[in-house]
Amino acid sequence: MCQQEERFLFPVYPMICLTGAISVDIVQKLYFYVRTKFDPSHISCHYLQYTAHITVLAILTCGLLGLSRSLAIYKGYYAPMEIMTEVNKLGTEGEVPNDVNINFCVGKEWHRFPSSFFFPSNNWKLQYLRSEFKGQLPQPFLDHENATSVIQAHFNDMNKEEPSRYFNLDKCHFLLDLDVETETALEPNYSRLSHHFTIVKSSKFLDASKSHPFFRAFYIPFVSHKFCTYGSYNLLQSNKFKSMLLSSKQRSSKFSQAKDST
Repeated sequence: MCQQEERFLFPVYPMICLTGAISVDIVQKLYFYVRTKFDPSHISCHYLQYTAHITVLAILTCGLLGLSRSLAIYKGYYAPMEIMTEVNKLGTEGEVPNDVNINFCVGKEWHRFPSSFFFPSNNWKLQYLRSEFKGQLPQPFLDHENATSVIQAHFNDMNKEEPSRYFNLDKCHFLLDLDVETETALEPNYSRLSHHFTIVKSSKFLDASKSHPFFRAFYIPFVSHKFCTYGSYNLLQSNKFKSMLLSSKQRSSKFSQAKDST
């Protein structure tokens, strides 16, 4: 069965609401018709007088299902937003100097990257690592007044893989990675490479392939967590970059102490 992206489906959402309302109205009329067969004294009344409870029941049921669905999506897939909020704090709270160019890398998680607006400054640049995805990856706009209309080099209209997008892992300062205990040659478990990276922030992320179809779709308090499996959505920091920041802070501290002593 072919799966479509939601952006192609949302125009029909109003029609779903309309057909739902029509269905409820039909059920009300059928209920009233059957009721008048058993009690003809109500035949002169309007059907809404005796079927309002069906409308209330339909609204409550749809409302609860919608709330349950929203909570399931939030609890299962909020991790990328939470991690990127932490990334923003690294710059705004002075953990990372604003005058340093930062390479923020993504591999298999490129499609879940929320937005570059989460970056603390323009010195942070999104970079792509090679993964199992073989299509064409996005590319930053040019620094130009008509950047959105300029046709850049290294693009194709066949959605073919463009190797020029890929970045060197050794030059990454930070990396966004999902740890679900699976890996391939092109998608290693970066979170387990402790000699190369340190986990700065971790958040739970639903592993849909190992979770029950109903409970991953709808959140039931005190029950859903028993049928769902979660991986770790991690913000990783390069150990070399971490050492460099630590050395820089120590030098700054010694300089300040020497300045105060004089």
